[in-house]
Formats: sequence, structure tokens, C-alpha cells
Amino acid sequence: MDRGKHFVLVHGAGHGAWCWYKLVPLLKSFGHSVTALDLGSSGVNPKSLDELASAYDYVQPLMEFVASLPQDEKVVLVGHSYGGLPISLAMESFPQKILVAVFVSAYMPNYISPPITQAQEFLINRIKPESLLDSQLSFGLGLESLPTAVTFGPDYVSVALYQHCQPEDLELAKSLVRPHGLFLEDLAKESLLSKEKFGSVDRVYVVLEKDEVMKEDFQRWVIDDSPPKEVKFIAGADHMVQAWCWYKLVPLLKSFGHRVTALDLGASGVNPKRLDELASVYDNVQPLMEFVASLPQDEKVVLVGHSYGGLAISLAMESFPEKILVGVFVSAYMPNYISPPVTLAQEFFINRSKPESLLDTQLSFGQGLESPPTALTFGPDHLSVALYQNCQPEVCNGVCCVDKASRVVPGRLRQGTDHMVMISRPKELCLCFQEIVQQYN
Repeated sequence: MDRGKHFVLVHGAGHGAWCWYKLVPLLKSFGHSVTALDLGSSGVNPKSLDELASAYDYVQPLMEFVASLPQDEKVVLVGHSYGGLPISLAMESFPQKILVAVFVSAYMPNYISPPITQAQEFLINRIKPESLLDSQLSFGLGLESLPTAVTFGPDYVSVALYQHCQPEDLELAKSLVRPHGLFLEDLAKESLLSKEKFGSVDRVYVVLEKDEVMKEDFQRWVIDDSPPKEVKFIAGADHMVQAWCWYKLVPLLKSFGHRVTALDLGASGVNPKRLDELASVYDNVQPLMEFVASLPQDEKVVLVGHSYGGLAISLAMESFPEKILVGVFVSAYMPNYISPPVTLAQEFFINRSKPESLLDTQLSFGQGLESPPTALTFGPDHLSVALYQNCQPEVCNGVCCVDKASRVVPGRLRQGTDHMVMISRPKELCLCFQEIVQQYN
């Protein structure tokens, strides 16, 4: 190829940009640039599902991103699973900015029938209620109508989506999957897609042979319903050919017979609160406090805090000493009971941290420049150089960290893949994309 392309990756139901974390560095290694987006109420997008009034609120991050592209830039737009519907709306709005659209075991509507057609076929004729296991459907328009939202349960995630993924990827998914709105009422409108716009963009469909969610016969039905320019086939692949910081440790601890709970504190991970909604440190640690308070009276836990998390677990140790077997501080702030906890942070920021070492990290000074910082946002350079410098490239891109030297789980991929093809078969998917873009120089 003369030069790399720009891939824009759009996740499926309940997922976020995080599900592409293994694919991103592989595409970059071929010289491509990559943008993985969180749609509304997905991944780390701050909106909650009840704040999305329509499908257009859901796809707004994608629309805004494509609209912001330089006038002469064309992207490779990739949608996985339900993500095929959002990228179709983007194809209708910005056909001139899309080099090719790639549908990975996804809904791929046509411009004759409304986009809801394929979702109706799947939900009414292709899926049995018992196959959903512990997933929960919401019927906001009444039980006689199609569901309005779905929340994948941990059993369903394990059995149907990530059955061929590494244990740590499964644990990551179970901690990050969010409720998903289906917006079928919006997608039932007749004139959403047109031959002149949507129909002018080349489409490629990627069939996943062992997908247990959108089974191969349904994928073939989608292809017949809306014939693309080309069809690719990944043998043995499941639905997740494409998952936080504790995700590799959790299955290892479980393999020794321990029970593990990894928590998101306020405005962290997939916790729905925003930073400006936290009035105090107690709002930040509230999820931890509530969890420890809910433990059975005779249960004691091993409480582990990493880095700044040492301050959070210290507050829990003060509130619930009878429920903590031992507090473990992993390269963390570990205050004493004589000086206030801020003492350690002051020592770090004033005497141990040079401004230039923060690289592109941004500090906020909500109480004035003469006071200590009130918030910080790690920049990508700081993540790469200071935090994740010994991690695998895909882990750094996904913002998940375990030192190589401490990793016990072998890095080999298992035979066969499931619904998360970007995790279980990222190399095959990357090569598939490579073949596609070679035709669009």
C-alpha cells in the first residue's frame, strides 16, 4: 500500500471502544491510523441510557467525529454487531467521507426497507428466549411491543459472547458491559437510508463462522437481504473477534479458589457519575463503602489498593476495621493515623514529581494556582512512557495494565473464536481488514 488508511471502529450492543483494544495496535503496525469511539451511554461515555432520547443521541459521537474530518479525508468505517446500524446512519449523512464500510457479523440494512427489518428478523425469528440466559430485556413500550433495551448477564457474556476468549478478556467484559438501548421505534422509519447516499458507499461483510449470537445462517440472510460488494469469511471465529486494570489478575486469583470483586469508584471506569458530580472524596469512595457495608457480618476481606487507591481503602479500613482481614497497598499511598492523608500526596506533588515528568498530563487547579491541583487527566504520552511502558502494546492502547514480568496466563490464542472476534481472533480480523483496504488505494 502507498500509505495507511484511517480506520474508525464502532462497537456493538453493550460494549465500547475498549472491545477493540487488541485490534488497534495491529492495525497501527500496518501503518494505519485508528479511532475507536464510544457511542452514547457506552464505554466511558458519560451519558446514562435514560438520557438518550433517540437513536440520534446514541450515534451522536460518531456523527460528530465524521463531521469533523478534513474535507479530503476518507475513512474505513467498521461496525460490529449492532454497530452496523450506527455506521449505516453515518454512511447516509457523510457518504463522501467513507472509503468503504465494513460490517463484521453485523446488521447491514438496505435502502429499500427500514433499518428495523433485520433487527425484527433476529429478535422474532432467530433468537429463542432461553438462549438469552441471564440477560434482561426491557419493554418500555409494553410487553406486546419489541424490547427497548437489553442488559447482558454474566452467564450470557461467558457462554454466547466470549466463550473462546481468554479468561482475562471475559472478566474485563463482565466488568465493562453496560445496558444498551435498541431504539427500534426510530429505526422503523421508512426514509432513513437512500440509494443516492447510503447506497453509494462500497460495503464489505465479514462472516464469522462460529458466532453463537448472530449465527452464520442469519449473517447469510443479512447478506442476501442487503448484498454488499464483497464478502469475507473468518473460519472458526465467534462474535467477539475484537476487556480495567485488574482484568488479568482476577482470573488468576480465581484459579486459586479465591472470590474476587473489582470495583469502580465514583467517576471511574464505567461508574456513571462525572467528576463534576463528586462533591467530596466520600462521593468518590462511596461504591467501596457501600460494598464493604453490604458484606455478611462474619465475612472478612483482603482489601487491595493500587496507587491513589491506597487512600480509598484507608478510609474503608477506618469505617469497617472488623470486616477487613488485611489491607494490601500496591505501590500506593499508605497514610498513617497521626498525620492527615494529604501529607503523602503533598510530598509526592511538591517534592517527588517534576513538572516535565508529567509530559502531556493535564492538572486542574480548581482552588487557584497557589493551591495543590484538584484533578488530573493522564495524557497518552504519560500513559505510554510512565505508566504502561512495560505492558503489551494492546494493553496500553486499551488502558489496562499488568507488568509483563508478573503475567502468568500464556499469551496464546485458543483454537476457535466466539462473538468477540476482535479479542479472540484479532490477528485474523486485522489481516482481513488489510486485504480489504488493499483494494482501495
